[in-house]
Amino acid sequence: MNPATEEDTAPMDSISEYSSTGPSADEDTVTAENWTNLYQSDVDTSLSSPPLDELIFRNVRILEKHIVHVMERRDAEIAIEVAIASSGNVSLADGQTISDQGGGTGAIQITSIQKNELELYVSTIASKYDDVLYHNFEHASHVLGSADSLISSLQQKPKRSNERGISSTNSSRLSKAVGDSDEDDERNHITTFGLSSCPMTHLALVFSALIHDVEHQGVGNKQLVDEQHPLATKYENKSVAENNSIDVAKELLNEDCYSNLRESMFGDPNSVPMVARYMLEKDQELFYSVILGTIQATDICSKDRLDRNKAKWIEAFEDANSSSPSRQLDCYCDSLLKMQNRRSSAPSRLKVFPARTRTLSMTCGTEIPKCNACLLYADECYLQLDFLRASSVLEQMIQAADVAHSMQSWPIFMKWNTKLYDELWAAKLAGRGPDVSANWFKGQIGFFDFYITPLAKRLQQCGPPPSGLAYSYPPPALPLACSARLLALSISSFIIPSP
Repeated sequence: MNPATEEDTAPMDSISEYSSTGPSADEDTVTAENWTNLYQSDVDTSLSSPPLDELIFRNVRILEKHIVHVMERRDAEIAIEVAIASSGNVSLADGQTISDQGGGTGAIQITSIQKNELELYVSTIASKYDDVLYHNFEHASHVLGSADSLISSLQQKPKRSNERGISSTNSSRLSKAVGDSDEDDERNHITTFGLSSCPMTHLALVFSALIHDVEHQGVGNKQLVDEQHPLATKYENKSVAENNSIDVAKELLNEDCYSNLRESMFGDPNSVPMVARYMLEKDQELFYSVILGTIQATDICSKDRLDRNKAKWIEAFEDANSSSPSRQLDCYCDSLLKMQNRRSSAPSRLKVFPARTRTLSMTCGTEIPKCNACLLYADECYLQLDFLRASSVLEQMIQAADVAHSMQSWPIFMKWNTKLYDELWAAKLAGRGPDVSANWFKGQIGFFDFYITPLAKRLQQCGPPPSGLAYSYPPPALPLACSARLLALSISSFIIPSP
């Protein structure tokens, strides 16, 4: 790592120059088009990076959005916990009022001190990225933006078929009148294994993207192990760069100067009632659990790591979806079939009791998922999140974001593929890596066949939509990956990369 200098960290006042660029901070909608062309305006013939302060602003804006979502959910859940503790129960009307307070209304914002600490943290993280050609802060920014796009896709409302000739405007008004919005949220919650409605996992995912390559030296873990680098010794030759990034970022976040930022993310146990403190502890535990799992999942050069992730996916999805009686859900949850008939009903329990039914479970075992909501409420039956499935989906999401350029537009792919080649060539010239020029195209095509395409296919299995509805999740990763692969194949026979 190069030592940080004053020039490495953008001054806070310069970030405001970019406050009017790009989508607003509270814009959650992502389309296939802006996934495909994410930050394509950054692409130019010189492959130069955008100004550092612009990259910092982009990341701060996205992180701030997710922190605010966490604060909104936390305040609502604390209010419900207090109400339950004081009265023993919460009525449907009272619960609805509590859960609606501040939720998505813009009433909750981070303070100026918290915002300054967030900007300082992102700037300091930027200074800790080495000046390498691919695994640099711009790469982290692109991964963060791609991860945010995938999160927004999880929350996309379904596009309903208009069979009765109702105009799109009137159809939207009708859907709102009969409660489709609530049902869409519930459907998204179920079909994404709870991920669409868990703000803390969203924050953890984009935070992971920000820090996942901190202090990357431009060489792979194998090279560090072969060199007997001190980091390889420290981490026992396992996910060396990834574990170092986690430790560096976590140690930085725990410094005293970020106490207000931590409070915005995790709450202040000393300022909440005793009944809510356990919830804050579990939220922080969830945050670091997601960070550890997702960042280690980006070590795609480790066969052991890939094998474990694959086995986890099979156990979470393929085995669980088999016809074996021992793998069937012990649950009468048929809400997906009933949702079409649930119109103008009372507010759903999911919205009234977010702390009870829409919080990510930390159950990481191999038990069959149970519908705990069935045990609590006879009239509402929603499958509670199984962490094994959710964490496996999160791993696919961070892996897809990490190589998002392979699933986006051709100019974006060419920019980052060239940067990767240049970084590996620089490592070769420094005596820290092999010569990859001879088999570059063959290797890249194999990477598409054996990693990118299977990853894109797994993304398509994440949160399958109910029949009759057209979701835009995931973005068109598979067709774009296939197109990039075919283009790479077509030019590989007559283009030789220049040293």
